[in-house]
Amino acid sequence: MLPARVLSSVLGVKSAMDNWWVNALWSITPTVLIGIFFALVLRFILRADRTERRIYKEMEAEERARLGLPPKSDS
Repeated sequence: MLPARVLSSVLGVKSAMDNWWVNALWSITPTVLIGIFFALVLRFILRADRTERRIYKEMEAEERARLGLPPKSDS
């Protein structure tokens, strides 16, 4: 069996990996996808933390009001 380069040069057909731009795009795609995945995971973690803190603050304010304590200062 002939190697792909010899076969493509004999037949005059270029494979997709012979094109520099396709090869560059193919090489950078995994890095970009992992970067997007990391950004989404980080965003979900930060949103969950923000929501948890907000809910905890609301719960604490309700408990302080129920016990007749003054509201907690934000300092």
